[in-house]
Amino acid sequence: MKERSLKTKLLLPFIALEFFIILVAFIWSYYESWRQQKFFFIQKNSFLRKNLNKFEELSRIAVQDAILLSECKRIIEAFKARDREKLSKVTYKFLNELEMVLPYRYYVHYHFPHAISFLRLWKPNKYGDDISSFRRMIVDVQRSKRPVWGIELGRMGLAIRGIAPILDGDRLLGSVEVFFDMGEVLRKNTPVNPGFSQGIYIVSQLNLFASPYKSIKKKESGLIAWKPLSQTCEKLLPSSFFRDALSMPVHLIKGKFLFVSIPVYDYSKEPVGVYVGCFLCPSFFTKNLLYSLFTVCLILFPVTLFYFYLINTEIISPIRLLNANLNIVDRIIGQHLMLFFKELKMEEFIRGTNKEIALLANQVYKIIEKLRSLITFRHYIEQEKNIAEVYERLKILLTQKFKLQNFVIYEVSNSKNKMYKVVEVFRDPIFKEFVFCPDVPENCECVRVGGVVCNLIPEEMCRYMKEDICYLCIPIKGEGNLIGIVMFLFRECDESLKDLVIYQVVPYLEIAFSVITVKKYAEILKKAALHDYLTGLYNRRVLEDFITHFEALALRQRKKVGVLMLDLDHFKQINDIYGHRAGDEVLRQVALIIKNNLRKSDIAIRYGGEEILLLLNDIQKDSLFDTAEKIRKTVAKTEIFYEDKVIKVTVSIGAALFSDVGSRLEETIKYADKALYEAKSLGRNKVVIFSK
Repeated sequence: MKERSLKTKLLLPFIALEFFIILVAFIWSYYESWRQQKFFFIQKNSFLRKNLNKFEELSRIAVQDAILLSECKRIIEAFKARDREKLSKVTYKFLNELEMVLPYRYYVHYHFPHAISFLRLWKPNKYGDDISSFRRMIVDVQRSKRPVWGIELGRMGLAIRGIAPILDGDRLLGSVEVFFDMGEVLRKNTPVNPGFSQGIYIVSQLNLFASPYKSIKKKESGLIAWKPLSQTCEKLLPSSFFRDALSMPVHLIKGKFLFVSIPVYDYSKEPVGVYVGCFLCPSFFTKNLLYSLFTVCLILFPVTLFYFYLINTEIISPIRLLNANLNIVDRIIGQHLMLFFKELKMEEFIRGTNKEIALLANQVYKIIEKLRSLITFRHYIEQEKNIAEVYERLKILLTQKFKLQNFVIYEVSNSKNKMYKVVEVFRDPIFKEFVFCPDVPENCECVRVGGVVCNLIPEEMCRYMKEDICYLCIPIKGEGNLIGIVMFLFRECDESLKDLVIYQVVPYLEIAFSVITVKKYAEILKKAALHDYLTGLYNRRVLEDFITHFEALALRQRKKVGVLMLDLDHFKQINDIYGHRAGDEVLRQVALIIKNNLRKSDIAIRYGGEEILLLLNDIQKDSLFDTAEKIRKTVAKTEIFYEDKVIKVTVSIGAALFSDVGSRLEETIKYADKALYEAKSLGRNKVVIFSK
């Protein structure tokens, strides 16, 4: 009876907790729905703004083309001669030379002073009309004699315009206008999505009702039809929606549709219309509620079963077993995982008290502290300037943290035929005369045995050392090769001292020697003349000489290496147009951009003429793409100045991940090259990651 009463007391709080969790799930569903709905509006608002930004970019393109036309001598001569036919031919020929690649139709219109139409290329027979009453943009250009660009409302509706004055010295001959039909641009930029439609409403038509301006019969100003809607837009939306949208972004949910609107301004920052987008709006609350309830049930059902199980069994025994296993982890931290699994032994559950919880917490804290100490030590020695400073920090660690007073550290040469003494600490001078270690590694007992040598165990004794002292020699290996030997000397032979060195000191030694190995390779790279004279990057010889070392180090440390193959787009054209010296300056500037966007551990190599190879150490696939994309965007937006010229250049990048797509680094480089070829074939100025 007492047992049932105890179970009831244990179950009641748990049931109350379950009801509380369900209530929290409802509240979370409501909040998450509100948050997602807000984010959905912000996302769609941003989508519409991006489209408006495209209009601004098109207006800049239009005014640039208009400026080019206004400065063309043949056009000025034809304009002076009032020869409309010659002006039309020259304009068409000039536009063809621009090699325009935009998917929109170009409209060109020439005007005399006082905004008198002279030549419409799309309607050459219509001219001589005064358009000053509704074309303020032309009037402003001819008055100020400066180019103007932006959106303006004309007879054809809203248009993206760029207008430049045509001058003969200081005398105004007229003006030239290049524009795009906004309806055509809007239609061609609409994604193929049955749940989306968009339109622009003009101010003059925003009376009590709003309706798209009507040029649909030609399908050029082309308001996108409201396909998802069962009725027209003005019947669904109140007139206040459009009035408010002239001054600020507005959104409104009608049924399952979200209407988002932002104002459209002309070149003088006056509102000329409202840009409205209609999107299918998911039912966020229903989806979140079902998801939260399913998640709660999925979690609570096994938790409830497990709680019942714990009530009928002992809970202390698993904690006690975990505590024993953590003791083993603590003792062998830094050793191989296979040894860890061998030493873990399952024992029968025994009864215990709450003291096990305190022991468990203490043991976990000790392990975390040791891991933190190892990570901190590695961080600091990686920041040291040279190998001597690493050895000095290692000496301080051994003497102050572990209280080891007598030890010698030997370093094995790269040729494996010589041993050098790099650190020597003797707080007891008596040990100095007892130390003997051969200069040749092959004569060292520790090297021949391939493991620990000490006189605590007769089978592990060294033939060169005297029996009067207690010693412990430990080999340090890296990439499967011997890179160092550390000898510790003690006044008294104690098994605990061996455990201290092997289980606690050796992890620090392995970290130190791995960092020393990396720094050795870095010093070799610095000493060798392995840099490209033009770009300051490493040349291809670096790759040929050190690819095996770099590959082995990455495999040993189980780190992924990102490979980026970068190539300058249309580099030959730069050399042909601006000269080879300009091409050299472009290469130098691109190399500087790459250096500024890489970490110290990354390597940049000039692989070929305009090809650059990047090796990014310890990187994941997402970070690899982000780094490549950052380099690509930075190069694309950088203006390179050479003499009095401004050169713009783009790059194509192919990426691959070593140990992800290839077992050899050379294979990964080939994969990156294939990805580069694909980026080129997709239109250049792109990043492509290779995937099998």
